[in-house]
Amino acid sequence: MEEATCERIVKKIDMVISRDPHLDEFDIVFALGEVNRSPVITLGHKLGLESWCVKHVYAYAYAKILHARKTKRHDDPAVLFRWTQFCLLIAPEVATFWNMRKMMLSQGLLSADTDLLLTKLILSRKPKCMEVFQHRKWLYTNIIAKALPHQANGAPHPNQDNQNGNFDHLDSEFMKEFLFSELELCGWTSEKHQNNYHSWNHRLWVLQQFAMHGDLAVVYRSEYETSHCWVSRHVSEHSGLHYLQYLIDSLASLVKEGKIASLQEVDPSIESIEKLYLRELEFNRDLIEEYHDHEALFCHRRFLLLRLRDLLYPGPQRTSTPPPPALKRWCVETVNSEWSAVLLGEKALVNSCINTNTYQETLGEKHTQWLNNILAI
Repeated sequence: MEEATCERIVKKIDMVISRDPHLDEFDIVFALGEVNRSPVITLGHKLGLESWCVKHVYAYAYAKILHARKTKRHDDPAVLFRWTQFCLLIAPEVATFWNMRKMMLSQGLLSADTDLLLTKLILSRKPKCMEVFQHRKWLYTNIIAKALPHQANGAPHPNQDNQNGNFDHLDSEFMKEFLFSELELCGWTSEKHQNNYHSWNHRLWVLQQFAMHGDLAVVYRSEYETSHCWVSRHVSEHSGLHYLQYLIDSLASLVKEGKIASLQEVDPSIESIEKLYLRELEFNRDLIEEYHDHEALFCHRRFLLLRLRDLLYPGPQRTSTPPPPALKRWCVETVNSEWSAVLLGEKALVNSCINTNTYQETLGEKHTQWLNNILAI
């Protein structure tokens, strides 16, 4: 394929992206061979590229980028911008392309809004791409968080003489709006690819950024409800359950530190940290009984049991070696009644799993072994 044709395709893709800020999907469309029309396809807010030209145009843009990097000549940043944009749409795992765009962003040659759109398009095709999430974190930390709401590319505020009062409020509202949009993006990518660890890890990072912006109770209430809905629909998602674990532990820590006045601000039915974990244990049991043969639910349950043991079971009674008979009898007699109820509930759950003649029985046996080895029951 001629270089002029390759450059024309790269320009066409750049033109489509720059003219439609609402593009939400990019993919490579299978085509048998070259035809007498443009391989760039647009439909609504969707962008496609016919497969027959991908390797030729990518090789052209890749060679141009490496030559520009080797010679350190960037006479026209817009050209380098187009080349890296195309290559990242095809191969977003290449760190060299991201580093070159970071350089252009740092120099003010590129808008953060442009890269936010580009990364979203890439995630529509490769929702589990770690490099894309890393770049969005970098954008937030180095460009967006340092910019004012009217200029996402780091340009100065139109009124530099007034940086307090209403402008501070606008900054905070802008950052909260951006962070909430990141949570929506994480939900979108998690739906597109199962066990999307990188998406959930990014969501966890976004949640941490809310500590500097807005009402934590509002954010955590929303995430608590969202996580429960997600777990109810994806009972084998270890990554989603891990995020729920982080969320629960964070809620307990925030209440202890006084950053959230009460757990009732998140859920009116939860009066204490102990009730939080007990309710989660009940929720988990309902899922185990309704959806059989999912080991992720049992792993999550063990996390909850360990937390409840620390809360309900007196610390001095837990030792790594078996206690003498007299002390053992004293422990049994003085164990917290709530913890005793939890242990009885575990025995009942295990009994319900046995004799089912399915994988649920195996999971119940494994859970019994864990209870014996870790909780000594």
